[in-house]
Amino acid sequence: MRRIARNLLAVLTLAACLGAPVARASVGYEDSLDDCEYPQTFDLLVLRPLGLGTVVLGSALFVPVLPIALLTVGNELGLVADDLIGQPARFTFKRNLGECMGTTSGY
Repeated sequence: MRRIARNLLAVLTLAACLGAPVARASVGYEDSLDDCEYPQTFDLLVLRPLGLGTVVLGSALFVPVLPIALLTVGNELGLVADDLIGQPARFTFKRNLGECMGTTSGY
């Protein structure tokens, strides 16, 4: 058991070290919306697996939510599906490695 815990800790430490962002000059909030980028190793080792888990969880939640959504917001069922499955799927599979998506600076 200790060996598994030690190996898991080593993998998480390695992922954190490889995915740690490099220190840059001070960037304001407005600038950060235009220049949004993840380190590629952090994206590959942490964010993509989390995104895949979110797709699976959203798919599993969509089935029990479907009857409630049909009764309450039947005409907006596509929005429910997009929120639970579509957006996580696009985040996981459609964007380039290290690229952010969904940030808009137009309020």
